[in-house]
Amino acid sequence: MPARNIRKRGNSYQVRVGGLSRTEPTLARARRAVVDLELELRSRAKDVYAPISLGEAIDVGLRWITATRAPQPKTIEYLERSAMFWESLRDTPLPDMRLDVIEDMITKRSALHPQSAKNELAFLKRVLKDAKRRGHRINEAILGIPAVRHQAREGRALTVGQLYELASWFPEYVSRLVLLAGQVGCRQRVWFSLTDDMLNVDDGTLTMPSKLAKNQRAHRIYLTDREVQLFREQIEIRPRGTSLLFPTPHGTQWTATRFRDRVWVRGVEGARNNEPTASEDRSVFDRFTFHELRHTATSLMIAAGMDVAVIAERLQHSDGGALLLKKYNHLYPAQKREQAARLDALIRAAVDTEWTGRPYGSLDRHHRGHLSDGQYWDRTSDPSRVKRVLSR
Repeated sequence: MPARNIRKRGNSYQVRVGGLSRTEPTLARARRAVVDLELELRSRAKDVYAPISLGEAIDVGLRWITATRAPQPKTIEYLERSAMFWESLRDTPLPDMRLDVIEDMITKRSALHPQSAKNELAFLKRVLKDAKRRGHRINEAILGIPAVRHQAREGRALTVGQLYELASWFPEYVSRLVLLAGQVGCRQRVWFSLTDDMLNVDDGTLTMPSKLAKNQRAHRIYLTDREVQLFREQIEIRPRGTSLLFPTPHGTQWTATRFRDRVWVRGVEGARNNEPTASEDRSVFDRFTFHELRHTATSLMIAAGMDVAVIAERLQHSDGGALLLKKYNHLYPAQKREQAARLDALIRAAVDTEWTGRPYGSLDRHHRGHLSDGQYWDRTSDPSRVKRVLSR
């Protein structure tokens, strides 16, 4: 009988030991091949590198990605943010990493931030797979942890009053950034990178270079008078000696993490804690994100009646407006009431025009069919149903 590592394949025998395989013409040679492959595995195990820590594996992985993939700044920031979650395990050797510890960390993380937990677990698996590929031993059970599943949170849009209320809870050097982000709709990275040469207050335009556009296309945004005024005020109050339009108090460029921790969270908490919630327990500012200012800007532009193609250009969308109508448009209650009133006016006008002067009761009989052809109002020809109707 063939050994468990040997399988009959037609007229030959396939031998598999660990990750090694060989095909032999006879069973005897296949049995000898099992011994050879086991010895080869043992010799390979002696050549495996000494265990390294998770921190070393992360650093090597990040250097490799940066050197060979030419990632965008946003990608580098995403990888570094994912690596920060595993800071407490940096000194742990890869073979000693425990499955239960990783699972517990991800479980707690996903309860509050499921999307972040999904990204951080995927990042850890990537690091471990790269380390394994380079010959290091790892705890392969961690690779079997299921991916975190979550339902994306639906975006929200503020009204003009709510937008200005939110901005009032930020320091002056940031408040105009909040207002402009909620009206123009650019991404956060763009606001942190804007410089004087991109803004023309006399012409009322904001020229976006291709390096800041997600679709890698340069474009120009035509600003409203109110937006130009906010830019003028921002230029006057920013620190001297910097070309950045929205710098830190020291004139340097913001990072997403620093801005969130030092400014954004505090401002949103202030607006949330001071909002009257008589009818609802949940504040509109509860867990409000900077990206939702982009939703706000889109909804305000649509409510103002701007052309969809123009809105898509301001948002740096290259699909002509399909995505913004699907994800970024949030109807305000006033819009819904206005549209319902328009529908009511249309129906009333049609009724007044077409039904004026008709005899009383004609509307009640209009939907009924001709009973003489064996059908009644729901247009059925079922004999049993027709008989029941005619017998009434």
